[in-house]
Amino acid sequence: MKRVIIYGTLVLIVIVAVWWAYSLKPKGEVAVNPNPAAATPSITPHEGMEFNTTNLSSMDKNKKQWEMTAKVITVNEKTKKARARDVKFIFFDSKKKPVLRLVAKGADVDLKDESIDFDGTVTAKAATGEEITVKKMRWDGKRKKLLGMIEVRLVRKGSHIIGQSMEADPSLRQVEIKGNVKIYLKEKSENVIKELSKF
Repeated sequence: MKRVIIYGTLVLIVIVAVWWAYSLKPKGEVAVNPNPAAATPSITPHEGMEFNTTNLSSMDKNKKQWEMTAKVITVNEKTKKARARDVKFIFFDSKKKPVLRLVAKGADVDLKDESIDFDGTVTAKAATGEEITVKKMRWDGKRKKLLGMIEVRLVRKGSHIIGQSMEADPSLRQVEIKGNVKIYLKEKSENVIKELSKF
């Protein structure tokens, strides 16, 4: 009986020693999600290295050109492409002041030339008050131009210009609208918008 107690005590001491040694093991090298069901994979072997973020920006000579925030942005390092959902986009001038704010459902970004294809109808508002709505928009990263296609509508000082395509600088100071262009001027005296001309 005395032997059983001694062996039982020794087994208990060994168990406590193993538990104590295991609890002293260095921690912090690997972060584990406490809720594994909520974890989202960030590496997809067949697509290369990917990571998720909520912010992307473009710098040129230490000056921010644009900044995109989104619900989620998935960046693929291998293909140098990014996909964003629920996009808010800001263009900056050379003095780092915002000149245009843009909203879209999503965007595909080419990280090599920084060109961006926006999804769905895009609405944008310039710091000077101009507003533009277009069904399809692209930022040409090489030319530094906004390109709009299908149902372009520009509102400037209450007047409306409607067309089928457009090319503009990020501040909307220089906008060229083409294709079945209609101009509606707001008359100050009557507070009415009337069609000025058709092209």
